[in-house]
Amino acid sequence: MKGRVITFLLFTLICLADTALAFDAATSLVLSGSNSVVAGSPSNLTITAADTLGSVDTNYDGVKSIVFSGAPASFSPVQNPTVTDQNGVSQDFGTPTGIAFKKGVASVSGTANNGQMRIFRAGSFTISATDGTLASAGTGNLLVNVTPGPLSGFDVAVTSPQKAGTSFTGTNTIATRDSFGNPITDFDASKNSVTLTSSLGGTITGLGSAANNVLNQSGDFTSGVASLTSKLTYLGPGGNGTLLAVASNGKSGVSNAFLMLAADPARLAFVQQPTNALVGAVIAPPVTVQLQDAGGTNVAQAGVSITLSLGSGSGSLGGTVQQTTDSTGLATFGNLTVSDVGSKQLAASATGLPGATSQSFTITAGTAAKLVLQTQPSPTATAGVVFNPQPVIAITDNAGNVVTTDNSTVVTVQESAGGPGGLTGTLSITAANGIVSFTNLAETKASTVSLQLPANRC
Repeated sequence: MKGRVITFLLFTLICLADTALAFDAATSLVLSGSNSVVAGSPSNLTITAADTLGSVDTNYDGVKSIVFSGAPASFSPVQNPTVTDQNGVSQDFGTPTGIAFKKGVASVSGTANNGQMRIFRAGSFTISATDGTLASAGTGNLLVNVTPGPLSGFDVAVTSPQKAGTSFTGTNTIATRDSFGNPITDFDASKNSVTLTSSLGGTITGLGSAANNVLNQSGDFTSGVASLTSKLTYLGPGGNGTLLAVASNGKSGVSNAFLMLAADPARLAFVQQPTNALVGAVIAPPVTVQLQDAGGTNVAQAGVSITLSLGSGSGSLGGTVQQTTDSTGLATFGNLTVSDVGSKQLAASATGLPGATSQSFTITAGTAAKLVLQTQPSPTATAGVVFNPQPVIAITDNAGNVVTTDNSTVVTVQESAGGPGGLTGTLSITAANGIVSFTNLAETKASTVSLQLPANRC
């Protein structure tokens, strides 16, 4: 009786042992691997064929046709996520991929064969796999967080048209991107500043920490995008152009072409300054005045009336003193004259614009033409005693202006015909700055005497 019981118990234990060693066939696939990857970087997958209890089905063996899914293509360029097959060839998600299993497990072999995954779109994705019968599900899927790669460049978008001299309007952005078009959401301009320039030349202001063309503050970019609207102002010539953004690490991006309208005129500027001239003579070359914006760029606007006047110095300004601008914004004054000698400046004015003042120029007397007695000798004098005052002669042009540049004309004085013949002293004096001053003339004979100068010409 006891032997039979022992025999029965041994049989039962043997049966239990046989049951523990027998596994069910696989009912699902289980994916495992890194949960955090960089866009475009390789990530090794492990794929397991498991039964309902999570045990490996060691009979799941050989090359299986697996289809992967769960991640989208990248933005630009469009690149589908891939997994390498058993030969190391990358296959797009959604494409049957030959994966080699050994005793229910497939893992990467060599450098990149048999299950190396690349995802090019940044974001959080749930990766799944199926062989057509078995599929991953729930915790058998792989949750992957894909972060952007390093900065590759910028996408610069500008609304057309814009106007020089005013802040940009519309939607105007600089967007960071990696090699696959993913925005660099944590981009920090304080660590990698971005400089903007225009293909039209000119200057850009209003960005960064000061009135400059550099984005260099940590808050300039939000989620990888910087807005230029109501910030960027361009001062320079108009036309069709582009903006270029260049980071301090050399990465760059060029905007779409857009039209830059010329700025409104904000000031006047003398281009051809007035030059020295003779009194009454036309100032040459013609004086010109240009419309400019606030930054000093020429504004091509026709029909603006500009008036010139004497800003300093005596006399009056002659000629056509009011002119209108041509198609380039330039007003030309071709027949200006000044009626008096001395240092002068011209003043330019136009309605609604601040005035401008020219550089100084000098108006001098014309050619020596006359001798003018400025100071008469004393009406009475004592014989043998020098006259007091002595005569002073001025050399003038035809308009009566002293020729101050004359330092060579010699003036000789003599008694008029019929005089007593007793005039003494230095009778010939050389002009100094257009003036002849006698110093020691006297008459030795008591008589009525008249002094005679050369004819009124030089």
